[in-house]
Amino acid sequence: MNKNIFSHKPNKNKYSEDDKIKFKKPVYVRDDLGTLNRLFKSYSNANRNNNLRTKLSGGVRGSAFKFSEHNQRVTFKMSYSNSMKSHDQYIKYYMPQHNKDYVEEKPELFGMCEDEYEKYKVPLNFKCIISPESNNINLETLAESFIKRVENQTGYKLCWRGAIHNDTDHRHAHIVINGRDMNGEDVFFNKDTIQLMRLMCSNAATQMIGERTKEQIEAARKNLVKAKRWTELDEKILSASSLKDGILFANNLPVELVNRLSYLSDLHLAEYDKENKSWKFSENYKTVLTASGRYNTYLEEYAKNPEEPLELYTGGGVKGKVEKVITFDKDESWNDAIIINTGEKRVYVPVWQLHKGDLVGKNVTIRKSGDDTKIARQVSDKNIIVRA
Repeated sequence: MNKNIFSHKPNKNKYSEDDKIKFKKPVYVRDDLGTLNRLFKSYSNANRNNNLRTKLSGGVRGSAFKFSEHNQRVTFKMSYSNSMKSHDQYIKYYMPQHNKDYVEEKPELFGMCEDEYEKYKVPLNFKCIISPESNNINLETLAESFIKRVENQTGYKLCWRGAIHNDTDHRHAHIVINGRDMNGEDVFFNKDTIQLMRLMCSNAATQMIGERTKEQIEAARKNLVKAKRWTELDEKILSASSLKDGILFANNLPVELVNRLSYLSDLHLAEYDKENKSWKFSENYKTVLTASGRYNTYLEEYAKNPEEPLELYTGGGVKGKVEKVITFDKDESWNDAIIINTGEKRVYVPVWQLHKGDLVGKNVTIRKSGDDTKIARQVSDKNIIVRA
């Protein structure tokens, strides 16, 4: 059975329910672990939010990781696979871009040499994307610094390989981490460790090129207004003192929040009442924006038809007719999706590397267990049953 990276337990070094984060070999690293401890303390206080803000935000728990605005921003994503075939293809074809004829200068892999990596390779592997906001960062150096920080915090001696891709608007590094380290230990990253990895990337980038300038910070703030994801502006909206009983009164709001609210209105996630000069939000507006940050086509599809809301799949069984298939690069696990019309609702189902034939118009059943209180990971081809 395919296991969820956020919930499955390792064969060794099990984590207790009471521990928010637990490392195999605690090593104090000032800029990462010290910051983490302070953030968890802040997180405990943040959990005292009232029921209204909980309802609007889609749950009590949010990210405990509030970086300084002066830190370099780095996008970090991780997925995993437990297939040797997928592991092989990722390293042999996707990372060196042999599957893309238009890329003339193929990337060279760095990290461990191929022969050494092969000695330790197991089916389980973790795929990471590291994409800094600044194009002035040496991505290979950033990747190496990231791996060292992970090793210091976890005690693992990781087997890994990396590659740099330049075929998009933003240069980014791909890293694959083997599911067994050089000491024979099974590798496992819990959810909080993955959040810490984002902090590691940010700290490493900041140490490499320094803090962001005022101009860079201001430019980034302007971009947040139309960001198709949950942002610090949305956090400010929910913590605004003028938010009463689900209504946000528009008096004396900062310009950046007014502009953000206007954009949320375009996305059908907020509605302005001219008579009362106030804003009312969609109850699931954080859920939608959070999902969009993870599945980059969800928000676009959600906003196309506000009369027929698009529900995000959160696990369990779904039966219906496939209304649309969304596919991109077969090796990018967070892009593929199908939209199913059950007759009662429309459901957006993220799919891990969809390879099944044309599904549009066909009746299907999704068979997968999941936690209906959280955004689920993608289903796989084997979870999609085509019915006659």
